[in-house]
Amino acid sequence: MQQTTNRLVTTYDPAMDSIPFEIVSAVADVQNCAIESLPPLYQCVDADALDCLFSGEPMAIEPTNLTTAFEYAGVTVVVSDRDRIVVSPADDS
Repeated sequence: MQQTTNRLVTTYDPAMDSIPFEIVSAVADVQNCAIESLPPLYQCVDADALDCLFSGEPMAIEPTNLTTAFEYAGVTVVVSDRDRIVVSPADDS
């Protein structure tokens, strides 16, 4: 995990980690708050779809450079199939 001036870059293990939990945890770190104080992630993005896209078995084909971005709790979240989550203030994206 790398954090600089309210921007956090973290990695995840797609075979082991819950992508929605990793996102909420990273946002809580950037916002300097408890996870429980954040709104439910499902209010702004389909958490099951994120898990389907970015979790589980490694792809049998070359990585696709799949990336998705959305705003959540006042920040911009970018998730990539390169096992990376970037959280930054919404106005920095």
